[in-house]
Amino acid sequence: MTTGRPRLSQLSLWDRHVALILDVFRDALHLLAAQGARGTEPDLNRLLYECVLRANRNRRIAGLAALDTPVMWESRNQPSPTTASGTAENKIPDFQCGLIDHECPDPLLSAKAFVIECKRLGQPTKSWNFTERYVTDGMSRFIDVGWQYGKYVRAGAMVGYLEGIALRSVIADVNVAANSNAVPPVSLNGTSTAPLHELVHTLTRAFPESPFQLTHLWVETPGPPPAPAKKRPSKRNPKAPMASTP
Repeated sequence: MTTGRPRLSQLSLWDRHVALILDVFRDALHLLAAQGARGTEPDLNRLLYECVLRANRNRRIAGLAALDTPVMWESRNQPSPTTASGTAENKIPDFQCGLIDHECPDPLLSAKAFVIECKRLGQPTKSWNFTERYVTDGMSRFIDVGWQYGKYVRAGAMVGYLEGIALRSVIADVNVAANSNAVPPVSLNGTSTAPLHELVHTLTRAFPESPFQLTHLWVETPGPPPAPAKKRPSKRNPKAPMASTP
């Protein structure tokens, strides 16, 4: 099936790496959706990690390009010559997919990482606005000098776990939050087909590399299971104990 995307053989080393990671994660998110996976963000991320490994193996068996280096789950940003004194090295993206660029002139900058941050996109509660947090605790980490996700590379991704909300409504709400935080709006990247929707935008950053393309993969999930109903205390008086027979 034609996807409109260029073949891996036509791309540079980094671009091939990015294209392959996105292909593997697309496959993995389809597996996740097929499982009807639900839970908290950490629960879903762990399940997604397993789906990534299964999807990568499936691609290998099918004779398709597959990753030869592991995807790292919840690992700290790796050191660089310019992050030793800041907070960025203490930050922990959800996933990192590494690559050594042997052509990089500076060996200390030769380790590249494609970063993927994951967030739930559900109905807001009294204490938590998911679409706002998607921006402030997700997109902004690829821009904020205190986080510096995807430093020294020109692309990264986010995964959104869509929990029973209409796609257009989520896009609108996310873009309102993005505008409030001086982040460019997202827009659909091509045709959108359930259960996976792909969006994209370009960020301007104060650290290399800039501009930076952030791809968003939103997958439809059932959401966390409902909390168990609390048992109401019985209004009936307990039965009086029966008198004992003398």
